[in-house]
Amino acid sequence: MKRYIVPAIAAALLFRSALASAAPDDKTPRSEIESQYARVRQAFRQKDMSILESVIAPGFRATDLTSKDGRPHTITRGQTIKGWRGWFAVLKQVESQSHTIKSLKVDGSRAVAMVDWALTFTEDQGARGLRHASIHGPCRDTWARYGNGWKLLHWENIGPQTISEHTEKRH
Repeated sequence: MKRYIVPAIAAALLFRSALASAAPDDKTPRSEIESQYARVRQAFRQKDMSILESVIAPGFRATDLTSKDGRPHTITRGQTIKGWRGWFAVLKQVESQSHTIKSLKVDGSRAVAMVDWALTFTEDQGARGLRHASIHGPCRDTWARYGNGWKLLHWENIGPQTISEHTEKRH
């Protein structure tokens, strides 16, 4: 009887291990990256630079592939942060913001997400009044896995953006 106990225990452990590995993993790259997009939305709603700085990687860059002159324009992490700070100074409110991952390809510690994003906001433009704007379009985001999770390494505006806006004059 003893010779059957060891194989039975081994089989039970293997079965238990198989069940555990078949269970859904809440920490998949997709769910972790979706959590990072949620943090970006929170940062914009709260105008919180510390959240944004924690989401973007040290070597971050942003590229616009749809510029009017037909050439890609790229800015660094520092330029992006400076731009956000300036925008937050005039931003009154983010009414809505979304990031919809259309596809995600993970290759080791890198992931590329094709995303449809949208942002609706109000800016205070001083004497000119309040600018209400809604922007949406496609982008390609490259994420890198760091020790403490996924960080945005490269944002690329890859398609035309749709922008609707109007200014509410001050009375």
